[in-house]
Amino acid sequence: MLQLGVAAFCLACSGSDSPAPACSDPGPPAGEVEHGTLTADDCKTITVPSFEVVQAGLFTHCVHCHSAANVGEARNGAPDDVNFDTYASAKAAVLLAFPMVKQRYMPPDGQCVTNAERNRFYEWAVCGTPP
Repeated sequence: MLQLGVAAFCLACSGSDSPAPACSDPGPPAGEVEHGTLTADDCKTITVPSFEVVQAGLFTHCVHCHSAANVGEARNGAPDDVNFDTYASAKAAVLLAFPMVKQRYMPPDGQCVTNAERNRFYEWAVCGTPP
């Protein structure tokens, strides 16, 4: 069932009506690690970001489609129940979002997401999704 949800999430918000990305995603800068393999044990050694930090970073790229304020075509195909504009909705969608961000299916079109934004999201998701 999760695979069907992931497939729907992957297809969402990737329509051809989106403007061309202003930049591409080259991956982590030389010498910087992407934390997509972070474990719960790692949470003891980092400062876990708050929802506010993640909202001001990665989620700014998500809410163009994944916002409860968007309805119909304004969602660009994003499922109605997958939103990142509130703590409760982001926490509810984190298990679905994590693999999509890690595999770079989301956000679509190589939107200018930085490695640091991804890392803060990974840290928040793995380390308990604090408010």
